[in-house]
Amino acid sequence: MKTDASKQFESIKIAQIKELLKRIVPDKFDKMIIVDGQPVERGNYIFTKLKYQNVERQVEQIKFPLYGQIKDNFAEFEGGVKKFGEKVPINSNGIFETLEQRYEIESEGLLTSDFNDVFNFPLDALNNEVSVQQKKYFLPEHTFQETCDECNGSKYIKCPEDECDGRHSWTCTECHGDGRVTCNDCGGDGKIPCDECNGLGMVKCGGGAGSFVARHTIGNIAGGGCGGTGYVKDSKALGGERVCKTCRGKGEVPCEKCGRRGEIKCSTCMGKGQVTCPECDGKRTITCPTCYGDKERLGTVDCPQCKTIGTMAQIVFVNTFVTENEYEKVFCLGNDLSIPDNQIISHAQPKPPTQLVYKKVNDIIFSEYDEYSTEYAIVLEKDLGLFKDDFPLVTKEELFYQVVPCVKLSYMHMLTNTHHDFTILNFWNNPEVIFHSEPEQLKQDLGNVTKSVGGFFGKMFKTKGYKTKEDKKNEIILLIHLARADGKIEDQEKIALSKSIGNLEDFTNVEKQKLFDVMNAPSLPELTKEDVQFSSKERADEVIKNLTELARADGEIEAVENALIDRIKSLM
Repeated sequence: MKTDASKQFESIKIAQIKELLKRIVPDKFDKMIIVDGQPVERGNYIFTKLKYQNVERQVEQIKFPLYGQIKDNFAEFEGGVKKFGEKVPINSNGIFETLEQRYEIESEGLLTSDFNDVFNFPLDALNNEVSVQQKKYFLPEHTFQETCDECNGSKYIKCPEDECDGRHSWTCTECHGDGRVTCNDCGGDGKIPCDECNGLGMVKCGGGAGSFVARHTIGNIAGGGCGGTGYVKDSKALGGERVCKTCRGKGEVPCEKCGRRGEIKCSTCMGKGQVTCPECDGKRTITCPTCYGDKERLGTVDCPQCKTIGTMAQIVFVNTFVTENEYEKVFCLGNDLSIPDNQIISHAQPKPPTQLVYKKVNDIIFSEYDEYSTEYAIVLEKDLGLFKDDFPLVTKEELFYQVVPCVKLSYMHMLTNTHHDFTILNFWNNPEVIFHSEPEQLKQDLGNVTKSVGGFFGKMFKTKGYKTKEDKKNEIILLIHLARADGKIEDQEKIALSKSIGNLEDFTNVEKQKLFDVMNAPSLPELTKEDVQFSSKERADEVIKNLTELARADGEIEAVENALIDRIKSLM
């Protein structure tokens, strides 16, 4: 458990934040203007790890046929409250193991609300530790044997099949004991419509298999029937056709399959009109496949509840479960800065050691929380649904916690004059700075393209606007040189430089990048005459004035700053 929490909770001032930024991100800090009077958003994130032992109790019931193999074992449970009292420990689980392994019978949970104060008995303990294996306690009032209420002790019940109704065998209701039923295909007539002529007795002349077709030769063309027209082609006849000799011009001929009767013998019943009853297979009676047919048990089945024992037994008992668990949580005290848990956890110890803070073994209680861990333990117990005085009962807690103080603040970027936010994680120990936006990230858009095109023509024709922007760019470069001359940029210098720059909206991305590169360069290049060229002497004098004011912003002009201003004058 962490012991330096008091240090972690100390207040964090803006001056301390500036010192930290100057130490761990100096290149970014040189361009950050942080207003001293602004409020600091503070969030104390707590990483906690809890190892805990919890105990749960459940009232359970196991109901079973009183098999001979376990009858003697069950006798040990009989006698009721008069013999045992309210609760009695079960010293052997043999009866439960036999029921589960041999008969696949297990207990089921009951509603605890149906029982009063059944959990009030000590936990099994050894060497001042709660034992992982706990004895079961049975409740004599609810533990007994009784005649099976399903079969009333007869061991069998009436056959559950509705049609059987305990008869075992009965006259077939489909054929009414005849063994045969009317053929469904022919309806008992023994005949069905001919499928060739559709029951009409006649088919189209030359119109299909089974029809009467006369084959003859006309000229060199072989043909058969008239196809139902009554006429066939004949080049020698008047009009090129003559009456069909097969159907004599009627277009139809008798159906050969049914002999013009329109019906044929039913193939299912072979013309008898009846078939063997499918329900009884012609046996006239039906025998139930489910129940017994012998005299003593006719029409009955084994009692599914008592398994033909006739007697049921039940044991109601309290089962106790002891488990060892671990739980980790990150939560926040104060302002929630929306920091993901994984970032907080990355600042916690890789394998956090836990410390025993609480143990309860029946009436013996050990408690050693500090001023912070008590509060954290309450939060964790609430999450897990644990209690110290009820079930589920927490009997041991080992806790580790680590405070990760975080702050969130705003700043203005010195060159772009835009506002941005940053967060510092774990301020006092191994801090990490997270910037939520990048002020120097350049985006290509239509406005930048327009400025680039305008700059090209401005340079070509030396327009007033181009000269003004070039003067401004060169001035900013000289201001950056001066600000960095003594190796540090004080807050007053940042503010003065920011005011002189104003903003970079008139510059293209290429021009902005050049200014960023000058500011971010590890070492500044030597100034040349090109760097100090301005559109007029008046503008050059104004730049010298602005450089002097910047040098004086921190209270005095240092020698290195004065030397740089003199060099700039000499190059003009």
